[in-house]
Amino acid sequence: MSLIRVDLVVKSITKELDNEQFYKVTHAFSVHLRAQANLITDMKSKCPKDTTRWLAFGNMLEWMLDNRVRLLAHVRSKRPVQAPSDSWWVIAAIVSPIYKACNIVMTALQSPLLDIAQQRTEIRNLILNLGDNFDIMTATDASYTDLAPGTLVVEDHFWMNSAAVRELIEDQVSFCFVILISWFSSIHTGIMGSQYICIVFGL
Repeated sequence: MSLIRVDLVVKSITKELDNEQFYKVTHAFSVHLRAQANLITDMKSKCPKDTTRWLAFGNMLEWMLDNRVRLLAHVRSKRPVQAPSDSWWVIAAIVSPIYKACNIVMTALQSPLLDIAQQRTEIRNLILNLGDNFDIMTATDASYTDLAPGTLVVEDHFWMNSAAVRELIEDQVSFCFVILISWFSSIHTGIMGSQYICIVFGL
């Protein structure tokens, strides 16, 4: 049951991210990249194939980020219609660590040696680790009442300080900070903070 739960939560958030555009753009870009024979030969590497499993999607996203310099050069040269926007690269860098963390736990949960109690422990540790890393708090935390509403990203009974969300984003996207400054807004802070919370506590 734990394995199915993680799969459903991450799959749902993947589809909903950026008003359902993030997944569509990523998939289209992957199809384009896999058809570029000269690029594949030059890179000596091929974009992983997208499948119905979000595990494959996370690996594909990581490959794109790892090869972003070469891929951006390709986009500037060929100008494919499937090329992601600047904001897509920012979002990709932001959510990639979540996929990595969930991938590790998902692999562990598939072990036939784990019983139900051990599976629950794996899920609980994932939630705690992600919550700590992203500074996610519950509404019962004493500091919640000390902060002005405009400084918060609230989702259900959980919240993140907007400044913490921005700091987290800047840490993840240092390679495209110039893009971030031009694209970033309080709206995007709220969107990304909500996505973090939905993933972590949807588990």
